[in-house]
Amino acid sequence: MTKTDQLFIRACKARNPLTRVESVYRRFYLERNNPHPHITMILARLCDEFSPFTTSRFVSELSPENNWRYGDEDDSFELRCIQRLISKLRFTEATKLVGMTVPLAFRKK
Repeated sequence: MTKTDQLFIRACKARNPLTRVESVYRRFYLERNNPHPHITMILARLCDEFSPFTTSRFVSELSPENNWRYGDEDDSFELRCIQRLISKLRFTEATKLVGMTVPLAFRKK
């Protein structure tokens, strides 16, 4: 797991995860007009690697019938994807995140 991957995972577990994920993206990647497709691919790769969920379940969660459950109806498909991927990483147990280092503030002295 790279340091950038760790920052994205920590951003997913923050208080305002979408803002933090976008901030991490801007810090390490080129500024784009619409960074959401790129963020979606980064978070999808992390979910594939660390979060146990199936693609069929993910697609069913993003179906139009479930829009009321996962965000505003005005949100774009890409934004709903990012929100669901953030949620999957946010609630992934720390034991499944192999290679994640403990932040300095929580290390024993």
